[in-house]
Amino acid sequence: MLVLILFIGAKQVILDHQASIKNKKLKAELEHSRISVMLSQIQPHFLYNSLNSIYYLCEKDPKKAQTAIKNFSEYLHGNLEFLSKREFIKIKDELSFVNKYLELEIMRYGDDKINVVQEIENQEFEIPALIIQPLVENSIKHGLSKKTDGGNIFIKTVETDSDYTIMIEDDGVGFDMKN
Repeated sequence: MLVLILFIGAKQVILDHQASIKNKKLKAELEHSRISVMLSQIQPHFLYNSLNSIYYLCEKDPKKAQTAIKNFSEYLHGNLEFLSKREFIKIKDELSFVNKYLELEIMRYGDDKINVVQEIENQEFEIPALIIQPLVENSIKHGLSKKTDGGNIFIKTVETDSDYTIMIEDDGVGFDMKN
């Protein structure tokens, strides 16, 4: 009986050790994926376009160029700061980051091309970092930038009894669902 108990105990220790190794591998893969996703958020074309817009503003409107440089710096800082975060962040922090992105895009396309409407019911719930900005970027890139008279982006949250819903919508050109 003692041999059986020792055997079962030893087997459990081995299984626990194997599970621990597997858990560490999964955590490492998750962290690698997380960093890859976050780095992909800093799109090279966005960086180039922002810097190019700031370059032209330096001569045309130096005050606006200073504001753009400040927003660009805060945008980059936010991206890098979120790279180091492993926990969820409050939606108000995510929206602050998204607003820096939007200010740069509004600078690039013009005040009359992008209007942002936010209806945020609760600013304290937590979400994974950098999940809203890619959706907003898609609204601009695929919806509003192709619309000659500009349009609106709507960022809305709805609180239910058990969770939150985040909606990103635009009134851009849309797409043909048949293709």
